Amino acid sequence: LFDAKTQQRITDAEVRAKVGEVGLAPQERKLDLMIHGGAPTYCHYFKLSGSGPYRITVLIRKAGAAHPIEASFEHSHPRR
Repeated sequence: LFDAKTQQRITDAEVRAKVGEVGLAPQERKLDLMIHGGAPTYCHYFKLSGSGPYRITVLIRKAGAAHPIEASFEHSHPRR
């Protein structure tokens, strides 16, 4: 997670994610700050057991910010 203006890593944000199949109620979890490959990242596990597509919404509240930044996208598993 990087600051758009400074390009510096953000390591003090509150990050939450909502994940669910489109049209169904999502699971929501706080993402934990972890070190992966020597770099800080925010993560958590979500069970994706349906056929999808999935709507993923990430809410990022930087320290001291009044409102979170929201980003949403869809994900589909590759067909076998």
